[in-house]
Amino acid sequence: MSSDLNLDDDLRRSVERAARQSGAFTAALVRTWQRAFPGERLAESLGCSERAVLELSLCLRPRAPSWVSDVGEIASAVGIDATRLEAFFRLAEVLDRLALAHPTDEHASQLMAARDREEEE
Repeated sequence: MSSDLNLDDDLRRSVERAARQSGAFTAALVRTWQRAFPGERLAESLGCSERAVLELSLCLRPRAPSWVSDVGEIASAVGIDATRLEAFFRLAEVLDRLALAHPTDEHASQLMAARDREEEE
């Protein structure tokens, strides 16, 4: 049992590194989805285990020319329903593109909130 926990910890660290290092992995999309839906669990949304989400994160993103076959191959490899997985990919891709088109500066948002508070007082 403890070896499973160590494996999961190692896998999580690998996923985090992959997400930071390359947008080519689905880890970047998982992170984008998690930021957009902080109170939700992706595993629950996809109807799979947390381990399947970790394995999904280590997969390369589906390529546009072979989208359907790539999604099917990933779904089969990680044991996630292909329809749910495709919906996740499409949503996460849109969220990712929106984030790139409209970047947020967290510090600027905090400053604006502080100014609003000062004006109210």
